Amino acid sequence: MPDALNAFPEGKGPEPAEPAFLKVRVGDTVRIAGAERSSWLGTVLHTEGGARGPEVSFLQVACQDTGIVHTLSADAVLDILPG
Repeated sequence: MPDALNAFPEGKGPEPAEPAFLKVRVGDTVRIAGAERSSWLGTVLHTEGGARGPEVSFLQVACQDTGIVHTLSADAVLDILPG
């Protein structure tokens, strides 16, 4: 039985999961982190890439409840919901 401390070769752990915001595209329905552990649903209207690469860094999302358009940092995306 392998030693629990040596379960991964060369001390490397499992690959970290890719953040959801890296896969966000215009038209996606997303769950956004809100204040005080709440969240809300919105539709992505626009994405803006970063200066260092094509990854999404900012996005505009229309709240599905109010219709208000928010400009957010991409890391506010908690999940991408199936379409």
